[in-house]
Amino acid sequence: QLMTTVDRFFSPALGEDTPYMVVIPDHLVGETSIPYVHIVHGMTDDVTIWLRFTRLESLLAAHGYAAALTFAENSYYTDMAHGKRYLSAVADDFPSFLAKKYGFSLARENRVIMGNSMGGYGAFKLALTYPDRYRAAVSLSGVTDIVYRFVDCGFWPDHGAANWGDDYRETLPDSPSDLYRLVSDVENARVPRPVLRQICGTDDYLYPDNLRFRDFMLARDGWEYTYFEDKGAHWWDFWDRVLPDVLDHFESILKTK
Repeated sequence: QLMTTVDRFFSPALGEDTPYMVVIPDHLVGETSIPYVHIVHGMTDDVTIWLRFTRLESLLAAHGYAAALTFAENSYYTDMAHGKRYLSAVADDFPSFLAKKYGFSLARENRVIMGNSMGGYGAFKLALTYPDRYRAAVSLSGVTDIVYRFVDCGFWPDHGAANWGDDYRETLPDSPSDLYRLVSDVENARVPRPVLRQICGTDDYLYPDNLRFRDFMLARDGWEYTYFEDKGAHWWDFWDRVLPDVLDHFESILKTK
């Protein structure tokens, strides 16, 4: 049994109410320091997408932690140059709200993060930007090389300018939004490193990007990093198929109740 809630909360960073979703196994309702997976969504998606397209609810019932998701538009989890402060809303405001409203934990050992597509990028970005907040991250078919996609390939120019400024083609490479840069930043900071798992379908248009990032990570020392691939495209049937293993992976990492 589960408590599933879709509602809105006030985000100081946004200056307005914004949607969110939580799924809490019944035995955790009313508890404090609840462990949870923070889910970050993909482009054009909303807070209900994982409820509508996957078995998240039924699968989570067998686990000892909760799940939560809030909205970030197509921001790539940035405080947008021409838009809203979604990084601050997602990384700061939402966890604080969850702790006060539902008793979700703010401790690193009780928090993991996952996402698909833009959210796969977002999961790694948030875990690498705030390694003191997230014990582990899983990227499902993530946009692991935003410089290649936004600058070299010229994808999504309107979103590039909105998120990082009109000169994003010059400023995005080796910036704090570049996953390659963030990995090096964590190494140089000598802080605890999040456990990273990267998953991608072999028929996905982002498959070559994911292979490049895989090779980059496997060539480095000191990371708990794993990669998995299987036949599949950039769509929900693949993400739902791998979801049971992802949730079991988090169960083995979190301090579950």
